Amino acid sequence: MKKIPFVLYAGDSQQEGTLCGTETLRRIKKAVSFIACNRNKFSFLVLGAGIRPDKPHYPPLKKVMKECLENHLNNFPIVTTEIDGWGTFKESLAIYAAFKEGGQNEIYLCSSWYHIPRILTIWFMINRKIKIHVVCAPSPRISSVLTEILSFIKLFIDWYKWKKHQYPTKSLLF
Repeated sequence: MKKIPFVLYAGDSQQEGTLCGTETLRRIKKAVSFIACNRNKFSFLVLGAGIRPDKPHYPPLKKVMKECLENHLNNFPIVTTEIDGWGTFKESLAIYAAFKEGGQNEIYLCSSWYHIPRILTIWFMINRKIKIHVVCAPSPRISSVLTEILSFIKLFIDWYKWKKHQYPTKSLLF
């Protein structure tokens, strides 16, 4: 059986960035339970969220998440991307940069249900050939639907800037 990577998207943090926030913990809980039931399907777990631009003194969220996950996933490989990504678009670019060298063409990704459409749109923009399996974490955040709609506007602005300014992975993606 082919083992494929499992990507977990960050959400929020608390305690000056030293702990995972409520939404991130929901995503972690879903990822841990899904991996525990399907451990033989995955090669490793990938985290890409970096340092908040508005809080540069906070630790990278991927490191905080990794510490939390290590308490729940015994001896399961957890990889953090070399490139920091903050925001869904840049986090996806950081994750893709980690995959492109390994020739990955299939991934599982996990995030909150309301966040999934934007993530899928981003991955479609980055590379349409990657097969994506979705794992939706539950969330009571109905108000996030409006925020997600507004985030699509920001997504297209980020994508335009990325295309225009030729981010490091541009030549490999389009």
